[in-house]
Amino acid sequence: FVESYLTQLIGQEVLLSNDSKIDVHINYGDDNYSVCSKYGDIGVDVDGLVSYLSSTEKDKKIAISQSTQVFKNITLSVMQLENYREIDDVSWIGNLMQDDILVLCIDPYHVLYQDELRWIESCILPIFSEKRFYIVVNSVQNVSSTEWGQIVNHITLKLGKEINILPYFTEEISDQRRVKYINNDIDIENIINQTGKDAVNIRN
Repeated sequence: FVESYLTQLIGQEVLLSNDSKIDVHINYGDDNYSVCSKYGDIGVDVDGLVSYLSSTEKDKKIAISQSTQVFKNITLSVMQLENYREIDDVSWIGNLMQDDILVLCIDPYHVLYQDELRWIESCILPIFSEKRFYIVVNSVQNVSSTEWGQIVNHITLKLGKEINILPYFTEEISDQRRVKYINNDIDIENIINQTGKDAVNIRN
């Protein structure tokens, strides 16, 4: 998901190593990029950003400023972890309480194991209502629309709540096939747009 989203965002292919911890902050402003190195924050161009993202460095912090209007009222944080257990529950709750909306991305073949479910129940659901919490299932083009329906039902049953569960396609598929997937008409841009419009109401 992070690879695909950043590729769309900056318009150049991004390749990441799965074992890297990546923290990206995206704000509205002049188009520019910076990376956090041992020497402090360094401004880079797109090629420098792509090179840094594909490097073997284990803990990567990036700031992206974009003039795209959708980011005008929000700060978008994108985090990739090899294992969410790298952060303890108290730290998770402290971080999450600063956020208005949470979008959790999971794999279609790894859907809410018991430990994941316990983590969602203990760290996320006490803080986020159903309207502020989204689960995005990655690479849904790899499962059939029937399997996708089963995944949605499985997550809903496990959580016992009507959470927004969305498909994310990391490869192009035909419109004819796409419409067969439940919630195919909602995507990350929709969520960002709506969050920007509703920011004050959400915080209240």
